[in-house]
Amino acid sequence: MVALLGSAIPAAIYVSILWWLDRYEKEPWWLMASTFLWGAIPAIVLACVSQLVMIVPMVMIGLGEPSSLMDLKPGEPVPAIMAWIVAVVAPLTEETLKAFPLFFIFFVFRREFDGLMDGLLYGALVGFGFAMTENFFYIFGTGTAKGLEAELGVFFARTILFGMMHALWSSMFGVGLAIARYSRSRLWTFLAPCGGLALGMLMHGTHNFSAIMASPGGEAAAVWIIIMITSYGVGCLTWIVLVVVAGRHEAKMIRKELEEEVATGILTDEQAIACGRYRSRVVIRWRAFREKGVGECRKLGRLYCLAADLAFKKHQHQLQPTEKRNVEEISRLRSEIQSLNGSLE
Repeated sequence: MVALLGSAIPAAIYVSILWWLDRYEKEPWWLMASTFLWGAIPAIVLACVSQLVMIVPMVMIGLGEPSSLMDLKPGEPVPAIMAWIVAVVAPLTEETLKAFPLFFIFFVFRREFDGLMDGLLYGALVGFGFAMTENFFYIFGTGTAKGLEAELGVFFARTILFGMMHALWSSMFGVGLAIARYSRSRLWTFLAPCGGLALGMLMHGTHNFSAIMASPGGEAAAVWIIIMITSYGVGCLTWIVLVVVAGRHEAKMIRKELEEEVATGILTDEQAIACGRYRSRVVIRWRAFREKGVGECRKLGRLYCLAADLAFKKHQHQLQPTEKRNVEEISRLRSEIQSLNGSLE
């Protein structure tokens, strides 16, 4: 029960925060859920299978037998095969498999992939899904072997102290795809995703190698722990900065793209400002709820979503005029906004 609740509840909290961070143009819930579930089930299963396939030849040629870190005694050196599996094999297989849904969305649902915020969002989602399942097995295994106190320690380390780790690493590929999304250079379209994936693997490998080198204890353990915490802390800080930058860029872009709709009377100036300013949205919708009820509040919410979507489609059309469906979408969204505006009291 501790393992189940200790892995599922933090994952739900983290995903809720992600949903809140995607303020202006919400991604389809089914696409977000599919991304999370890929990380939670298929990615875990395929990672185990692929790692087994890579480990068996190492054992057969005499590089040693893989064992649990729990079996190591204080001061005992880490077997080379374990260091190789944890620091190289695991990052290569896991980050590649977590990248699959992002790659799929980028090409199949390309119009839903609008830029940096979406890259960070989908990358973090698949990472949180992967972490939830992995954390369950780590917490459960530790509790079975060493008892409740050790189990709670693993829960704290993996879900709170390092709760962002898998989300952070898989987000790097998302950032690479975001750079490639509107790049006019074919070279950058190829290099950015590859670089993002490689960076995620490097960060993953650095974290794992530091953890395994610190596990036997001794004087060197403190140094490796500092390296692990520092690399993770810098990564998380960078992720937060990127989210802030992406959010501000989206708000500015929305306000700019909707200037035409204000000039033609499709939207009022107040509505256009609220579309790109989250606080204004909340204030206006709360006022509508108090004065006119839940129906008016929902209509305003729908209006803001449609207008934000319109701004993104117009932006996409400017940067990628070859995506012809955007023209139809822009026309449809304008018609829906006009119709919805006419029903507002």
